Amino acid sequence: MIRYLTWADRFLLILIAFVAAGLGGCQTPISRQLWVRDSASETDLKRDTYECRRDATFTNWRRMNWRWSDPDPDRTLYRLCMEARGWTRAD
Repeated sequence: MIRYLTWADRFLLILIAFVAAGLGGCQTPISRQLWVRDSASETDLKRDTYECRRDATFTNWRRMNWRWSDPDPDRTLYRLCMEARGWTRAD
């Protein structure tokens, strides 16, 4: 006997898919993290952020066909680079 999905079952599956997709983007993006350093200007922060993002970005060739954005900034490498330049996270 074949059981077809009712409208309630379809609604529940769609709701679960949207919740799962929404939870996938809950991390704070690198561009929104706040960094502080004594006697540093906004120019210093922008330069160090740019250089650390560039150093921490790689192309994941295996996933390149499955999504539009090819570069993946590695959060751990980015954090270590900023900390090596004297910056600390402002929580």
